[in-house]
Amino acid sequence: MQVLKAFLDFIRKPEWVAAVALLIQCFILWLQYRILHQHGETMKEHAEIAKAQAGTAELIGKALEQHAKILGEQAKITESQFKFQRRIEVHAAREKVYEQLLDLHSSLLLLVARIETPGERYPPREAEEMMAQGQAVAAILPNQKTVLISPHLTDEEREYFKHYLGDLSGILANNLQGRAQPLKDFLAKYKGILEMILKVGLTPEE
Repeated sequence: MQVLKAFLDFIRKPEWVAAVALLIQCFILWLQYRILHQHGETMKEHAEIAKAQAGTAELIGKALEQHAKILGEQAKITESQFKFQRRIEVHAAREKVYEQLLDLHSSLLLLVARIETPGERYPPREAEEMMAQGQAVAAILPNQKTVLISPHLTDEEREYFKHYLGDLSGILANNLQGRAQPLKDFLAKYKGILEMILKVGLTPEE
């Protein structure tokens, strides 16, 4: 008991209390150092991860930019192909109208030439004239249908050919009987028909 009492009296001295307090403070500082050191290491690792992520993001950004350029080029190619295909379709549709109208116009010129051919009008010749007139009449309806349904004619072209075919149908409905004058008057009225037909044969620029 005396020993324990002496020890307690000894450690109660101010210098020992101060020493213990200082020792405790040192231990606390050491713990703080360890915590801060570990935190620093963690922050360093985070910084390296962030740097790696930034590099990855930059690579991804470049890859996306390159992909966007490729898609842009593909879009241009697709657009060019679409325009080319459309021009082919427009050309084919207009060429059909062109061929039918040109055949009809040629038939009219041939009919006029046949009627005006000098010489005696005998039954076989009259039959040939009637056949030529009948061929021209038969060509009108397909032309009218083509002109009406073709989506690639301009409004001006459509209206012109509608009137042309309508007037021609009225003339050919009568038996010309060797009279070329009604056809000649008709061709004079539509003297620009060949120019219009040739225009149809061209594919308009878009």
